[in-house]
Parts: sequence; structure tokens; C-alpha cells
Amino acid sequence: MHAIRFSKERAKQRNENEKLLQNDYEKATRIYENDPSDINRTCVEDIKGKLEMMYNKKTEGIIIRARARWHEHGEKSSKYFLNLEKRNHVKKTH
Repeated sequence: MHAIRFSKERAKQRNENEKLLQNDYEKATRIYENDPSDINRTCVEDIKGKLEMMYNKKTEGIIIRARARWHEHGEKSSKYFLNLEKRNHVKKTH
């Protein structure tokens, strides 16, 4: 019961962090479009890098939950793994 509560709190924090990063990215992009300076560009690139790291972690979690037996390094075929995860969930519940 404690593990479930802990996991839900962590997931909620990750979702909030993702939303904040997306909002920051949108703001930084607007600022860069209005004033294309090197400082603004590096800010946009930093936030974009953080978002990409977060998405890579999500993809890795999907791959693990999908129980994929193979995964080529650098592959970003998340639709395939999402379908595998969905199929495995259906098998478990029926």
C-alpha cells in the first residue's frame, strides 16, 4: 500500500515537472522568436534537452513494461512498444 502511494506521488511530480518544462519551453521559444540572441537560444536548447531526457525515460519505461525481448540502441519506435504494452495488458486482464 505504501509503495502504491509512493509511486502515485512520484508519477504526479513527474507529470507536473513535464507540464512546467513544456510551459517554460513555449515561453522561451516565444522570447527567442521576438529576440533571437545567443542567450535566448541557449535557454531554449537547455529546456529542449531536459524535455528530451524526460521523454527518453518515458520511452524506456514503456519498453520495459512491454516486455520487449529486443530493443536496438537509439530506436524510438514508441508506437510499437505502446501497442505491445496494450496487448500484454489485455492478456493479463482477460
